[in-house]
Amino acid sequence: MAYAAIVGATISSGRIKAIDRTAALDADGVIAVLVHDNLAPVPASHNVLPIAAVRADLVVRAAELSRCTRSTYERSQDSCGWPGTGAGCRGPGRR
Repeated sequence: MAYAAIVGATISSGRIKAIDRTAALDADGVIAVLVHDNLAPVPASHNVLPIAAVRADLVVRAAELSRCTRSTYERSQDSCGWPGTGAGCRGPGRR
């Protein structure tokens, strides 16, 4: 049996430039790191926009190693940090 853990985007708006999956792929028990070139689209949840998934032999290993991927982004003009603190964002008290 294999398990997968979702890797979420770390910015709210932008374009992914690269996903470094080396650390996860080099770890024991990892079967694959699934990204845009080898993964069907995954619907977004309430808390995370999926950009990749780490597939491993143990659920705890998949979850831990999903944090080993590093993504670089090209931020959009209206991009902001989390929680909504930049131009174009609606954070607490903003309209």
